[in-house]
Amino acid sequence: MDTSRSLRLCHLSFADDLLLFSRGDHFSMKVLMRAMKTFELASGLAVNQDKSEIYMNVVGSADKSKILQTSGFVAGVFPFKYLGIPISYKRLSVGDCNKLVERIVARIRSWGARKLSYTGHHEFKSPQVSWEHCCNNKKNGSLRFLNYVEWNK
Repeated sequence: MDTSRSLRLCHLSFADDLLLFSRGDHFSMKVLMRAMKTFELASGLAVNQDKSEIYMNVVGSADKSKILQTSGFVAGVFPFKYLGIPISYKRLSVGDCNKLVERIVARIRSWGARKLSYTGHHEFKSPQVSWEHCCNNKKNGSLRFLNYVEWNK
């Protein structure tokens, strides 16, 4: 039996960080721990138990205790932030998204201040394209961005 397919195991990896997703049961945790031990033996890199947490949603208290005992990790609490982005099992609120957009815009503005000519600064500060236009169909010359206001309704 191919356990990774049956578990539909997924992961996200950023630099030296790793997010693993699985079912919230004891068997799945044993498979994950075995995989991490195999990785450790092959690479010499081990999970830092002091910096690792498990986030669980809709897991019974008995299963939760078994999972925590098997892993040796502590239970984390939703929501938490990763790379400045709120992570939750629920849909993000408009406020959560606005904070993220503000950070992105601030970063773009600081980049623009360093890289654009005087004319470029003027164009950058007074955009000529509306958000609605950016969310239109590509056939109309749009960038085809996803309109999150509509998507979240």
